[in-house]
Amino acid sequence: MNGATLTPGQSDVAKSLDSELEEHRNFLQSSAAIGNERLLLGEFPEVWHECRQPDWDGYNAAAATIDSLTVALYFLLSLPVGIRLPTVGATPSGNFTFEWHHSRRRSLTVIVAEDGYIHYAALLGADIQDGKVAFFDEVPETILDLIAKVYEC
Repeated sequence: MNGATLTPGQSDVAKSLDSELEEHRNFLQSSAAIGNERLLLGEFPEVWHECRQPDWDGYNAAAATIDSLTVALYFLLSLPVGIRLPTVGATPSGNFTFEWHHSRRRSLTVIVAEDGYIHYAALLGADIQDGKVAFFDEVPETILDLIAKVYEC
């Protein structure tokens, strides 16, 4: 908090409490549901700005639409507290992608389509899992399970 204290006291207990509260605040700021400023204020708007015009990639990519942006934002905001944050990208079809990458053989790519479906592909060691699930305002368990598996070692 840039040197600011959360409690008005100066005792050792107050300082310890400030330290504990700061630690919890930092955890929440790094979580998806509360601390997604990196995505909402940085990476996500940059991707939107780059892909909102037709041919944004120089290879005839479709422009991302307000509908695809809305569904992608709902997906991002639906990620539970404490989950690792993905990187954001876009597809040539104008949809947004979210990627979780742990290593060369452990990654998950999720495409959130404006029709409300989530397309996914995961590489988990020697195992490949892919499919399509409906998105109804909360991230499907299938996706949450795959995110967890990406980081299992």
